[in-house]
Amino acid sequence: MTDTMPAENNRRVIITGGILLIVVLGALWWYFASQKSANQLENAGIGQTKPATSTQTAASTTAPATTRKTAAPAKTAATSTTTKAVKSIALTASSLTNVSWKTTGYSKYGYYLVWSQNIHPTYPPGKGGSYRLYSDPAANWGSILTSGKKGVFYVRVCENLGATCGTYSNDVSISL
Repeated sequence: MTDTMPAENNRRVIITGGILLIVVLGALWWYFASQKSANQLENAGIGQTKPATSTQTAASTTAPATTRKTAAPAKTAATSTTTKAVKSIALTASSLTNVSWKTTGYSKYGYYLVWSQNIHPTYPPGKGGSYRLYSDPAANWGSILTSGKKGVFYVRVCENLGATCGTYSNDVSISL
């Protein structure tokens, strides 16, 4: 019986070491995969919804919010070709949960889309607020994600200055 104990212990050590290696490799993969920029994820079409072509405004509809994954939208030219800081951002609701914006100026680091059930949402968001980063300077539309919550959501876009916002857009209200 003592002859089989070292072999059994060796098997346990090998199995435990293999499991530990798999866990560590999985954690490393997750870390590096999560470090991809929002721009790379947007270009891959992950988590993006296609803007609706309807002229109906979001505030006038009562249909439930849904999110569907579609192919990434075609790249668009930058709203402004200047390299000056953003002077203004005009935001409009383009469908139930999608908004689009036009900028005057250029945002090197892209935009934050912020929303909340409190008026004038800011970045970083306050209690109950949310945001999405669009790191592509040519970005000109985005979607809010409400996790099934209903009610009126106030949405704004702001110029990404790194960890803070510069110029903010007007507020748009979306009723879900």
